Amino acid sequence: MKMTKFAIFSLAILFTFSLQAQDKGNTSTAPATMDKMEAPLRKGPSPEQRAAKMEERHQAMVEKLGLSEEQATAFKDINEKYRNQQKEARANAGEDRRANGQQLKAIRDAKKAELQALLTPEQFEMLEAEQAAAKSERRGQPRQKRASQDGGNN
Repeated sequence: MKMTKFAIFSLAILFTFSLQAQDKGNTSTAPATMDKMEAPLRKGPSPEQRAAKMEERHQAMVEKLGLSEEQATAFKDINEKYRNQQKEARANAGEDRRANGQQLKAIRDAKKAELQALLTPEQFEMLEAEQAAAKSERRGQPRQKRASQDGGNN
């Protein structure tokens, strides 16, 4: 009889401790739902810094390609036009990633055709070589860094 009481008492104590341990696990800092989660603040370049970086890249490309004043102005306008189209396409992207990818590819192809019409064959070849080099350089970087680093295709 004493043994039975002792066993029941011991089980009750163990059961109590196990319930307390489970309660402590539920009061962790992890939120129960996604609604309670706050997105971490991403510190990226300011719009002014991004604009300065784009202008710097534009000037470097103008020098590398040896563009005339008229070509440089048209080159910048084309890049800005298609950057805005890509930004709009990404903002309006729905659930269908494949359709969005096709839309972005169509924008890139139109930009490429316009640049090919603007530049000489040598300049266009140099541009494609520069873009390929930049793309292969970005391949080693983490995705988040690439996204915050490049506001669009130049």
